[in-house]
Amino acid sequence: MDKRSLKVGVQWLLAACLILTAACTDIISDAPEFSGSVTITPITSTQTSVAWSPATDDLNETYELKYAIWVAESGVALDPREPENLITDEGVLNVTLRGLEPGTEYEILVRAVDRGGNQSDNEAGSLFTQIENANYQQTFLDTKDGLDGLTSGAVFDLVGNDIGLIYDREIQWLVYDGSQLIETGPVFQADESIQAAVMTVEAGELSDLLVVHATGLSRYENRGAGVFVRDTGFNVFDIPRANTLHVQDMNNDARNDLVFATTDGAILIYEGTSDDIFNLSATMISGHFEPGLLLADIDLDSYTDLIVWSGIGTDIAFGTGDFEFDSLTQVLTEDDMADVVDMLVADFSGDGRLDLAGHRWINNRSDSLVLWWGSNSDIFSTGIVTSLSGNSIGDMQWIDWDRDGAIDILAPQIKSNNAVVFRSAGSSGFYTQPLGLGSVQRPSVSWRGDLQGVSNADVVLVDSEHGEVSVIASQP
Repeated sequence: MDKRSLKVGVQWLLAACLILTAACTDIISDAPEFSGSVTITPITSTQTSVAWSPATDDLNETYELKYAIWVAESGVALDPREPENLITDEGVLNVTLRGLEPGTEYEILVRAVDRGGNQSDNEAGSLFTQIENANYQQTFLDTKDGLDGLTSGAVFDLVGNDIGLIYDREIQWLVYDGSQLIETGPVFQADESIQAAVMTVEAGELSDLLVVHATGLSRYENRGAGVFVRDTGFNVFDIPRANTLHVQDMNNDARNDLVFATTDGAILIYEGTSDDIFNLSATMISGHFEPGLLLADIDLDSYTDLIVWSGIGTDIAFGTGDFEFDSLTQVLTEDDMADVVDMLVADFSGDGRLDLAGHRWINNRSDSLVLWWGSNSDIFSTGIVTSLSGNSIGDMQWIDWDRDGAIDILAPQIKSNNAVVFRSAGSSGFYTQPLGLGSVQRPSVSWRGDLQGVSNADVVLVDSEHGEVSVIASQP
């Protein structure tokens, strides 16, 4: 090739690069389209939840967009050219503002940001006044830092106000005294790594500790003052799936029975006796592999029913008394249960009948809640799907957050500092914009219970990654 041909070739190559660069610049420079409209919900006298609907973009998917947030006391101009106060991770559609002054008026501006760093051009902010007296839903938010080494979550004493944080073989106990978290001891030491732990509850007795580990189930007797001693005579040798162990009185004799599923799909019920011995009283082969298991009185006949679910469907064995059950009846099909990774049973529609709710997860781009409301003992509606629009969540808990009789869903939100409450919309499913509870940096475990003994739901949030725990206590 001569020098002239080489020169011409280089010129064409440079021209092509400039054209491609200009074209890419033109595509990336399109800003996201976003109204800037937000929903503002006060939580405590110093916290407020802010949520919004997803923006759109011609190049980036909605789950690829971040949101920049500016907030200041009203009268102080918000300037999007200045650094934002905070920016979300991709796909996160809510934040919780903390450290606000009660009775102070604030202005907030939210803008969408694409992967090229381009912001939506919405300019109007939203004004809100921080409440001076917290509403009845929350009063406290206390964080316990420095809990390094947290592994598989937490265990909760359903009788008292103890919270146990699991570190491999150990459990560090915290007590909530109504205003703060206090470490208490001694530290519990199991013989093997703890996969899950459940406290038993019986009237007039201390709560014992059931520990699920890789080779079986162990019971540790509560001797008081935080001392637990392994019961070497405990006679349950089957290995439960960690998330299926239930401690419940199945035959109304005021004694705890054990119900759980095994990996191969067997459902086992052990009857508790007066001398703390458990006898195998019922066995059922469900036909499910690695099933989930829920207990509830679906047909409202005062007998507990077994709800077995997996990717092949959901079946119910209706209890008939004295540890006897009808054959499994399929109520949801394999198509209904496609990509469902978590299930709850509760009265989500508020009509007095029990419903089923599932978390359908395909990938981080497509999370949704599905409600099947119960119209009869074994008849459920077609699934009502509520898209989470990028609000990817972890394991669900049911909670009546707003105390209206219709059950809501509580879950830690992935890639966010929030745990979120999806409030019930009755038989229409759930509202798409959740209430964010703030809390720890990356909540991985959420739990609801009555820590204060006032019959209102309190919330505990655990951050396994950063070793933090928060209590959000309800006001009587």
